[in-house]
Amino acid sequence: MKEELAVEKKTPELTARDKKLIARLQQDIPLAPRPFKKIAEELGWREKEVLAGLEQLSRQGILKRIASLLYHRRAGFSANGMVVWQIPSSREDQVGRKLAEFPEVSHCYLRPSTPDWPYNIYAMVHARSRVELQELVEEMAGEIKAKDYRIVISTEELKKTSLKYFAE
Repeated sequence: MKEELAVEKKTPELTARDKKLIARLQQDIPLAPRPFKKIAEELGWREKEVLAGLEQLSRQGILKRIASLLYHRRAGFSANGMVVWQIPSSREDQVGRKLAEFPEVSHCYLRPSTPDWPYNIYAMVHARSRVELQELVEEMAGEIKAKDYRIVISTEELKKTSLKYFAE
């Protein structure tokens, strides 16, 4: 009989440099043609050291993504709605991809439905007016051939923050 070996996945050790880079990434990224060069200058590093650090953190599974936050109201989008769609499971991937292609959609994801809430695809849609939002959602519904949806309108923009690691 073969004996099974338990393999424990080790968490990578973070160096002081890793922690310094992670702490800096938790702040705003400069709006510049080469933002990581600016970050390197702030840290007293070379740009290629920052990029190599990001690559290593990504390979180790520590860094999953670098994402921007849109403050949609400040950007002029006053009509914002989470559109929830009831889509057959056989079409979820196709519909999700199609919705995510719309430039007005900032994020789109799949969630389990329930008997009380049968919607499984969620798409955050940004527009400049409620009329524009309604027209856009109707266009989306036509594109994905869906009739069962709801628009849940945002009435305020909540504070957007992330968990801070290695804060000084």
